[in-house]
Amino acid sequence: MEFPRVLWLAFVPIFVAVVSIMMARRATSFPTSKRSPPPPPTAAGAPFLGILPALLAKGPLRVLCDAHAEMGSVFTVRLLHRKVTFLVGPDVSSHFYQGLESEISQDEVSQFTIPTFGPGVAFDVDFVTRREQFRFFGDAMKPAKLRSYARLMVREVKEYFARWGQSGTVDLKQELEHLVTLVASRCLFGEEVRAKMLVEVATHLRELNDGMRLVTILFPHLPIPAHHRRDKARARLGEIFSDIVSSRKASCSDGGQNVVDDMLQCLIDSRYKDGRATTETEVVGMLVSALFAGQHTSSSTGTWTGARQRQASARCRPGAGADHGAARGPRGLRGPAGDGHPPPLRQGGSAAPPAGDDAVAPCAPELRRADKRGRRVRGP
Repeated sequence: MEFPRVLWLAFVPIFVAVVSIMMARRATSFPTSKRSPPPPPTAAGAPFLGILPALLAKGPLRVLCDAHAEMGSVFTVRLLHRKVTFLVGPDVSSHFYQGLESEISQDEVSQFTIPTFGPGVAFDVDFVTRREQFRFFGDAMKPAKLRSYARLMVREVKEYFARWGQSGTVDLKQELEHLVTLVASRCLFGEEVRAKMLVEVATHLRELNDGMRLVTILFPHLPIPAHHRRDKARARLGEIFSDIVSSRKASCSDGGQNVVDDMLQCLIDSRYKDGRATTETEVVGMLVSALFAGQHTSSSTGTWTGARQRQASARCRPGAGADHGAARGPRGLRGPAGDGHPPPLRQGGSAAPPAGDDAVAPCAPELRRADKRGRRVRGP
């Protein structure tokens, strides 16, 4: 009788310890003070297709504006086999840029850019390598470097607009794309290369830009004409830039006295933390990505700024209401093609413009209508 009693006395503390551990784990697994936020609302869509029918019928901008107005600044849409969550506005979009790589992977989102930028750079490499490549760009754009670029930029802008004349009509987006390519080529490669390669490089950059379509995000290698032109343009840019890099390296190895201190040279001279030098393929890819990103964002931002400035100046002019958007300036400015652009997305679940902005935002359709009539604009 003594043995069962001893066994029971030994079992009781073990049982109590196991129960205590299980209760502690349960308490830590389900904290009472802080709960995970609910997932963002999901836009309604067709079975299997998601919002694809709406995209084809309305276009991406209208679909996203409607979703933003209905569900607020954070919402999810389903597009075929993907779920995409949008963060609209500075108050919420900062989470994407400040999140850790373990929490928010830009690689997964940006795989579709690999055919455009090429192998060995950007999102074709791991995070550590990509961060070092970004450091190379940062070194090339330090304040001392930027001060040397500013003089070249001002010179290019003055020379470009000096050829405009006093009257005429231009496509603002195309003109600014051309100007940005001039500025970037001068800062990246130097004057002699920019003068020889400008027309062809600008053409191929437009093909790369045209190859970035909605379907590209889902199927970047889909055999469509835009992707064929993109791949052909990227291959030709690779040939042009490879010749430039090889020529620059050869001139430096020959002990040339006039070494150019531009971004191209900075990328050639860059070294990874392990001491490895950048390869020709990497330098070419970084040049393509720098030209594409700079030209794409700068020309788009400049076009929108120029169009709104033109309309704002028209509103301030006497009789502007009867002039249907005609504005002062040396030339009429033809905006991007396509009517019916929705107002810009706004924070707080509304696509309507804020107070004080309504005198400018509705002018974009007027800008396009006036341009289609081919109207000339008086100088100042």
